[in-house]
Parts: sequence; structure tokens; C-alpha cells
Amino acid sequence: MPRLYKWILGVLVATLMTGCGVRYAYSQLDWLVPRYVRDYVTLDRVQRAELDARLAERLQWHCASELPAYSSFLRELDRSLLNGGVDGEELVMFVTQAESLWFNLVVALAPDVSDLLATLDADQIVELAQAFEKRNGKARSEYLEPDEAERQAQRVERMERRLRPWLGRMNAAQSEELGRWSASLLPTTEAWLENRMVWQSRLLALLQEERDPGVFRKSVTELLVAPDAGWPEDYRAAVESNRDATLALFVRLFELADEPQRERLSRRLTSFAGQFDRLACASTDSSRG
Repeated sequence: MPRLYKWILGVLVATLMTGCGVRYAYSQLDWLVPRYVRDYVTLDRVQRAELDARLAERLQWHCASELPAYSSFLRELDRSLLNGGVDGEELVMFVTQAESLWFNLVVALAPDVSDLLATLDADQIVELAQAFEKRNGKARSEYLEPDEAERQAQRVERMERRLRPWLGRMNAAQSEELGRWSASLLPTTEAWLENRMVWQSRLLALLQEERDPGVFRKSVTELLVAPDAGWPEDYRAAVESNRDATLALFVRLFELADEPQRERLSRRLTSFAGQFDRLACASTDSSRG
């Protein structure tokens, strides 16, 4: 479930955005992750104990091996912004670094998720399929039912909400830039949902087959690590185009930022970096691999 990885990082980001600290968010992951999993499938006592044990190992690995890199990344980004900002090429480099950190987390968690999925019985697989269907229906209602004008307005609203903790309220020029960005994006929502459903179907098919443990782990891990492997080329091209447009938006918004906005962004980045520094822990043998 790729969303699990995004959700783990999202917990840290969202908690900071609401005024809490990374340390608080990180300390809650040992019960927040099982709670998230429970939204998809009800685990029995043995499965829950195994999830708790593996999660403890991965959190130890993550705080020892990955959090220092998060701090370095944020400080490097802050330095570049203070030195006059970043252009599109530099921003792509930073995004590539962030994606590398993200991929490290995916690769580390995928075998554990695969092993947990291998223990699901028939009733749990049905429950997982129903959870997928429920969330797909919600996504269809939220993202596909509005007309194009509504979708454009919703994109602007969502982006403003995400940026507000970092820059504060948008000024008039930035708001205009957001509107142009939203109008320029290629339509991908329907294809996104279709490809998500294809991915879910592939996972459910693996769960319903006779399982050789080694083959199952390899197949599910590959599915988790590369969820975009089966994307059609036209959809992949549209996603890349929209990604480029969004990176160009970020460059432009910073160019249009006033001094208080830039100071706010710098404080936010250094606050993240400092909290990740304080949260980093010593490595142990059990946290590796």
C-alpha cells in the first residue's frame, strides 16, 4: 500500500503544520500506523504483535539512518533560498534528493508490508477489497464529480492551504500565479483513479493466488516499490508535465514572496531541521535490514 509510506511522512508534516513538533508526531507512530492499517483490514492478535515488533525495528532504523539526512537536506535548501532562491534546475535537484529519501523508506518498509499481507486470511482479503472500493468511491465523488471550473478552484484552494504554514497568506500576484498554474494542468484525475484501481486489483490477485512465500514476497515488494510500473505512457507524460508546472510554480511563488514570507519559510525549514536533529537516535544492530 504505497499510501502508507506517504502517510507516515505526512503524519510528521501535518503535525508540524498544526503547531505540534516532530518529536510528538514521531513518538505516536507506533500506534498511529496500526490505526491506519486498521482502516483497511482488521488484524488478529498475532498479526498486530508482529506489526508492532517490525514497526519498532523500522522506526529505530529510520531515526538512526534517515533523519540526519532530512536535516541536511532542509538546511541545504534553506541556504540556497537565502542566497537568492532556486531556479527550476536547482529545484529539480532538491526534489530528486527528496525522492531518494522517500524511496529509501519505501524499500525498507516494503518487505515488512509484504510479509504482513501474506498472513491475511480470506475474510481479511475481502475486507481489504471492500476498503479499497469504499475509498475509490470517495475519491471519485470528491475529485471527478465537480466540473472542470470547480476542480481548478479546488486545486488552488488545496495548494493555498498547503503553502500557508510556509509562506502565510498569498499576496495578489501569488494568487494570480496559482490560478494560472491550476488552469494549465493537464487532466489526470480520471486516469489516476483508474491506475490506482489497476494496482489494487493486481495486489488482490496476488493475495488470492496460491502463495509460495518467496515468490509472493518478491512479487508484492516489486508492486509496492514500483507502483507506477504499469502506467500508460500518455498518463506518465501528463504526470511529468504537471510536475514540471508545479515546480515552476514554486520557483515563481518564491520570486514573488515578500521579506516576511521569506523569513517565515526560512524559520520553518530550520525548525524542521532542528527537530529532526534532536530526534535522530543511535544505530543498533536490530535496526538494520
